[in-house]
Formats: sequence, C-alpha cells, structure tokens
Amino acid sequence: MLGKLNRWVMVMSLISFFCILSSCSNTKNISDNYPFLNDTEDNAPVTLLFSNESDLAEEHIYYDALIDVQQSYPDKLSNVIVISQEEDELIDYYNIDTYPTLLILDDLHIKLRIEGPQGLANIYEEVEFILLNSLEKAS
Repeated sequence: MLGKLNRWVMVMSLISFFCILSSCSNTKNISDNYPFLNDTEDNAPVTLLFSNESDLAEEHIYYDALIDVQQSYPDKLSNVIVISQEEDELIDYYNIDTYPTLLILDDLHIKLRIEGPQGLANIYEEVEFILLNSLEKAS
C-alpha cells in the first residue's frame, strides 16, 4: 500500500511539474501587446523614449538629439516611439525607473540605454555610435 502511495505522489508531482512548465511556455511575448517592437522592415533599430511628462526640459534635450541624429542619418534611425508612464507592461519589462529613458532595441534586446538628465552632445554621440556600429556588424 505504501508503494502505491509513493507512486501516486510521484505521478502527481510530475503532472504538476509539467503543468507549471507548460503554463510558463504559454506566457505572452511582450511584442504581442506592442507590435511596433518588431516593426523593423527598414532594418533600423526600434527607438523608445520613456516619458513621465513631468520634466519636459530634460526630455527636450533627448528630442533635440534624436532629431539631429535623424537629420544626419535619415536611413539609420527609425521613428522614435514615446512611451508614457501608464504603459506598465513595457516599463516593467525593461525595468524603467528613471525618466526620461531612451532605449534603442534590436529584436527586443537593448543595444543602448540612456537615463535621466544628459547633455545633448552625449546623447547624440551615444546614439550615433550604436547606429554606426550596428550597421557595420550587419554588413
């Protein structure tokens, strides 16, 4: 009787284990809710700017730097997507806790992360470096 009980416990444990594994594998991919994350038909990385809209002066520098980069390299930088602080799923996924935060993504992976107050030249140079470096590797 004890042997049957041990087998039953073992079988139930295995069933529970596989149920947990299958539920984990069915979790949604972040791009299911945010299809623009995979919108790379022009092969440019996805550019996200996380904004809490409380300090537009700091964000203004990010916008100016990104506009300058787009003017210098129009075919290398995709449109910038501004993400508001209400987008909890994206904020959690990319661990955003400082605003503004700029991310440049390639296949959902962060290629560049710039957070908080920055100078225009610093933002421009870092974005430029990533864009030019990623293009050289892709060629």
